[in-house]
Amino acid sequence: AVTLTAAELDGVRAAAGTSLSAAASAITGSTLVLEDGDIALTGTVTVADTGITAENGSVTIEKAFMKNSDVIARNGDVTVSAGSLESTSLNSDNGAVAATVNYIEGGEFDGTSVSLTADGAAHGWISGATVNALDATLTALRAIAGTGVTALDTASLTAETVTGSTVIARSLATVTASGEIAGTSVASQGDASLAGAKYGIYKGNQLIDSYTTDANGQFTTKYYICGD
Repeated sequence: AVTLTAAELDGVRAAAGTSLSAAASAITGSTLVLEDGDIALTGTVTVADTGITAENGSVTIEKAFMKNSDVIARNGDVTVSAGSLESTSLNSDNGAVAATVNYIEGGEFDGTSVSLTADGAAHGWISGATVNALDATLTALRAIAGTGVTALDTASLTAETVTGSTVIARSLATVTASGEIAGTSVASQGDASLAGAKYGIYKGNQLIDSYTTDANGQFTTKYYICGD
């Protein structure tokens, strides 16, 4: 096992053992690699320019403000419970990816299932993210913008506003907004045909419009500005 305890970890490379636990206020320019076992970052930590890889285990991050970093779990889950993600990617080859943070800006999120929640009272947005999963669920307190979602099964986007985003889902796509929906498109994937499929646009629980895909399995919404 490897345990790293310090106020700051800078330029550290750790690789060994059956578990890796790091307690620090800041991790910068480091590489944390574990061949067999789980990786845990505990407490509140700022992570920048760092790679974290569990080759055969899960990665659990308690609360992290992450920037320009990559987290990979080859055979396990990736979980971030609090903080924020900027230009940071979370990837699992054979597991789930879940993040509940103040906001998400950029980054790639890949897993068998991907669940992203941005619930910060002063932030609450998901912007410029790329998501690839079997099932994808994105929930933002305020906005989802400029985000691309590719789901082999189902995709769900829920926010106050959803703008400039693209959803590709083989089985079912749902977009729900309590305010504005603008320029959001849905298309079929691969060899599946979604020609003639019907999709609904919701304000809260109220269906306000519906669209039917064309011969190419595509449609584009008009612009919506919903009042009180």
